[in-house]
Amino acid sequence: MAFGPEMVAAWSSDISEEFKNKRIARLDFGEKWMVVQFTNHSKALFFSLDPEYYGIASIGKASAKLLVSHFSRPLRVEQTFKKHITGAKLVACTQINNDRILEIAFEKTLGAGFSQRYYVVFEIMAHKSNLILMTEEKKIIDAIKLKSFDGRSSSLVLQGTVYSPPAPIEGATLAEIRRNLPSELPQRLVGVGKHLEKKIKELWNQYTPETWREWLSKMIYSPENMEHISFQKIGNYITFFPIILPGADPIMAQSQKAIEFTKAFVFYPLLQKESTALKNTILEPLLAEMHLYKARIEGLANLVTMAQKSEQWMKMGNLLIAWQHNIPSNSEEVILEDWTVEPPQKITIKLNPQKSVVENAQIYFKKAKKYKDKNGEAQRLLKAYKGRYEELQETVEGIRSIDDPTQILALSKELVSHNLDKKNKRSKGLPIIRYDLEGAIIFAGINQKSNHYITFRLAKNDDIWLHVKDKPGAHVILRRTDSKGKDFSPEDPRLIFAASIAAYYSKGRSESRIAVDYTKKKHVAPQKGTVAQVTYNNYKSIMVSPTYWKKHLEEQL
Repeated sequence: MAFGPEMVAAWSSDISEEFKNKRIARLDFGEKWMVVQFTNHSKALFFSLDPEYYGIASIGKASAKLLVSHFSRPLRVEQTFKKHITGAKLVACTQINNDRILEIAFEKTLGAGFSQRYYVVFEIMAHKSNLILMTEEKKIIDAIKLKSFDGRSSSLVLQGTVYSPPAPIEGATLAEIRRNLPSELPQRLVGVGKHLEKKIKELWNQYTPETWREWLSKMIYSPENMEHISFQKIGNYITFFPIILPGADPIMAQSQKAIEFTKAFVFYPLLQKESTALKNTILEPLLAEMHLYKARIEGLANLVTMAQKSEQWMKMGNLLIAWQHNIPSNSEEVILEDWTVEPPQKITIKLNPQKSVVENAQIYFKKAKKYKDKNGEAQRLLKAYKGRYEELQETVEGIRSIDDPTQILALSKELVSHNLDKKNKRSKGLPIIRYDLEGAIIFAGINQKSNHYITFRLAKNDDIWLHVKDKPGAHVILRRTDSKGKDFSPEDPRLIFAASIAAYYSKGRSESRIAVDYTKKKHVAPQKGTVAQVTYNNYKSIMVSPTYWKKHLEEQL
């Protein structure tokens, strides 16, 4: 998504209104982002430098924790920013030159009656985005992207130099045009992006000066004027205007604040991008192991095929010995009659002309013995390898079906030993979905082996076991971690959350509401001869939506 100067002005207004005089509690960095959290404040500021999803958003503490706990990365500038900004108050936020540049001022108390001011400039410019830390004199302390004297930059960002923003754009602002409406617009409108500028120019001669004066007066972003602003999307460009412009799609923002609704275009897409990369990282070794087992299975299948030919080779050797006096020397092929079957059959046998008939017979005897001896072992290994390959295939398909970032981040791996044979003992990771809720932990399996593991290895007797009624699906374990009572009531959101997870990972996912059975784990027993099929008693049922868990997490974020 792209943003113009008008959205940067809106962000500046929102930051000044909501975060002014708030003290910085902590800074966290990722490869292409920074999160600023404040003392005694439920919101954090998210700065994204990602070329696809750049910009600013206000996010909840749960969102900040989610991002930081999984994707924080140490950056070169991290300690410098933390040293100067942590503990400081945010005292001002202004837009520079009506451009896509924000200057945020911080004031840090250094001693009794003495404080120091620092600035962070955010250049919000797609792949050129940058965060620059400066002194009160606007001298650069450090920056995410320090530029060198390579002759390819119009501006230099070097430590110790005075920051110089891009030159102001020549043209007229919307406020100037409103005061004195021209018959023809100037070549360049200052303070708006090119997409919005193009739309204004296209419509300029289609409406009266009075209409334009009214619209432009409502283009002022302020708390008092929010009811007159309509956020909208022109292609991939996010902007606002008093009316929905032709070709634009309205944005139904839950909040009228620009800095809050833009998390849908800045924070969530980046979280999705990061979590998808994490999912691919989880899948990579599993896919590599699948490739390995596929090759092994193909090799063993060939070995079994060869072993099945051993009886025929033994017969060929015996026929050569029996007919050796009738076979001409240096023969490349011979057709002999097999009298051991009824009626007798003709068998064609290939020969090495450089060897005697007896030597050729010995070759067939050796091949027969070699593969006959390996047949039993090959058959056993082939069965084991096919089982592991199918298990991996089920695991990969289960992980690939996970699209929601919170589900991907909830994916953990518990190590469980699976012995394929005495010579090949390995611990294989079983994928398990895990959620840490307030006062409870939830585990869910996504294949048969992980279902079996969480039910009969991971769960405790008094944990709650859940499964969708009368349909294939995940085993889910709900474990209490607080001391407030022993049983979960049917109205407990944690029980509803766990039941929703069981419903979501089942064949009933597409239904609006579905029954989920739950009981204590001690009432669950495995069915003999199966991996994950169970019997259970003393259970109750609850009707849930398979998507309740999503709505619950969205409220938390």
